Amino acid sequence: MTEGSIVKLLIAFSIPLLMGNIFQQLYNTVDSLVVGNFVGKEALAAVGSTGPVINTLITFFGGLSLGATVIISRFFGAHDDEKLHSAIETTMALTFISGIVCTILGTYAAPWLLRFMDTPEFNADGYKRASVLTYIPEIFSEENKGPKPLPGALKITHGTGDDNVHFQNTLQLIDALQKVNYQFELMIYPDGMHGYRGYQSVHDKTADQAFWTKWLLD
Repeated sequence: MTEGSIVKLLIAFSIPLLMGNIFQQLYNTVDSLVVGNFVGKEALAAVGSTGPVINTLITFFGGLSLGATVIISRFFGAHDDEKLHSAIETTMALTFISGIVCTILGTYAAPWLLRFMDTPEFNADGYKRASVLTYIPEIFSEENKGPKPLPGALKITHGTGDDNVHFQNTLQLIDALQKVNYQFELMIYPDGMHGYRGYQSVHDKTADQAFWTKWLLD
């Protein structure tokens, strides 16, 4: 970037940035097309409602990358290899750590973010149609003469320490199944997290193996 035609260098520098923005827009476009055509308008509205959160993260990391580019370019132009290597390593480490932090925060903060956005109040009918509880009477009831799961061929498991899928949601599902007199298997793990660990993980895998062996092999 310090030698040769300025116009050619600027064009060569801008092409990767332009392609990156195009692919980002294509991702959003394809996402909207697939969800809108194959899932429904309610799901498309849900995707759109989470757009500000995703765009905030993208903008934040985009700003970090621009700042890192300026620092790295200065050291590269000054032929200061020691500081150049240090800046690159720091940028890579910061990117890696930030990715982990955002993944963890995004996983566990999603329910609170959605509540803070008050999206159910603006699309109550859509949330109702997207809820599994709405279809329990239609699918599992004894009045349903069409295809439905065999009695007992459903296994529900939940860790009470899961702060992503709350235990209250499982209780609502259990209540709905009991109202239509559908028999099912239930396993509760006290203080279990979203992913079971230790002895709970071992117990869960053993229970899963027994369940699938019963219904698929026996």
